[in-house]
Amino acid sequence: MSSSSSSSYSRLSATPGLGRTPTSAADLSARFAQQLGTGSGSGSSSGSGSVAGGSGVGGGLSSSATTTGLGVTGLIKRYSVYGTEDRVVLDLGSHSLKCGFSGEAQPRAPGLYSLDLHAAPPQQLRDHVIYHLHRMFTQALMTDAKLRKVLICDSPLCPLPLKKLVADILFNHFQVPAVLYFPAPTLALLSTGTTTGLVVDCGHLEAAVLPVYDAHPLIHHIRTTPVAGAALGKHLRALLLEHATLLSDSSSATNAGATGASSSSSSDLLNSWLSPGVVEDIQCRLLFASPEMTTTTDVDYPLPAPDPTSPLSTTITSSDPSALPQRTIRHLRIPGWIRERAAEIWFQGDPDQDIESIPATMLNVLLKVPLDLRHLMASTCLLTGSAASLPNFTHRLHIELRSLITSHPKYKPALIHLTDRFEFQDAKTNGLTFPRGNRTWIGGTLLD
Repeated sequence: MSSSSSSSYSRLSATPGLGRTPTSAADLSARFAQQLGTGSGSGSSSGSGSVAGGSGVGGGLSSSATTTGLGVTGLIKRYSVYGTEDRVVLDLGSHSLKCGFSGEAQPRAPGLYSLDLHAAPPQQLRDHVIYHLHRMFTQALMTDAKLRKVLICDSPLCPLPLKKLVADILFNHFQVPAVLYFPAPTLALLSTGTTTGLVVDCGHLEAAVLPVYDAHPLIHHIRTTPVAGAALGKHLRALLLEHATLLSDSSSATNAGATGASSSSSSDLLNSWLSPGVVEDIQCRLLFASPEMTTTTDVDYPLPAPDPTSPLSTTITSSDPSALPQRTIRHLRIPGWIRERAAEIWFQGDPDQDIESIPATMLNVLLKVPLDLRHLMASTCLLTGSAASLPNFTHRLHIELRSLITSHPKYKPALIHLTDRFEFQDAKTNGLTFPRGNRTWIGGTLLD
């Protein structure tokens, strides 16, 4: 679709404080009429103070502003999301793909991977990336890739071969005109209107802590820990297999960890139901972080029906009296303490395997940054990533940070003055605007 055929609209809006050169009202009217007639993205050059209309904030904005005797007036032109001026913003994570046009409020149809991008064979990885990018352009965006510039939210620890592979596919297979890699932590900060802070990215495979100063990521201070979304899902699944209870229509309960002849059948049945998608759904809907042990009500989680063609279903529906009939199972009773304490792995880590917790990783990064930046970084912490959307995560993280600083001999001498200085962007008004999982993508849409 050509830019001449794209729909557009123009409007006058008051824009105070632009500081443009004064221009007469007649020149303003002529310029307004000329832009309406041509539909062009460039501003008029007649009169003093004209501004050439490249892509503005949001990717499809071009503006020329004038000052009259009545005040400052700006002329803003915005292409539709189907115009060729809008960039494609792509957030390529280790578990999900977020895409959309610049200027939009949220990504379009984010998809999940069924393949580990970091461990797949080269040809399989290439076919996998081509498949998902093709679906992105044809189904989610419904646009011609040859007309779109692509901005990729670049993770600091993304392997260089993967970056080269994605760029090669975009240029040679989809023939996009331009590709830009931009640091993801800086984009996350842009979504809150700041360019300096301590970015804590809780993703699927790992949690990364990176200080950013004046929009420049301090890569040599980055630190990661593998306790993130995947580790929480694995830990939650183990707890459910041992302590969850299967409920039937007759209100009879069978504990998955019970002994006897039915123990094997119930465990196999529960193991078949607890697919990665079900575990992730339980993780997103039912878990929360709690600062202390409290009494939490048990919940009944509705289980999906197993595949009737699978060998396991045939075994369960046999005439064996000790087997559980699949049609009577309706819910999975999850103890309240699992909902509340499953996320403890994030705050305790695994000392036996030398795996740091998320609070300890943050404090180790603060020990590495220069002394004059520690207070600034501690007061501008930002949580990003889908895993960081766990309810009450910010409050519990703040408690753990203060506890480590006041009790651990490694952190107390150097960081004791930061005990009451930690502040998260969520506590501020600008930090509540966008979901944590979309902050990096939103920052890419705002980049000019």
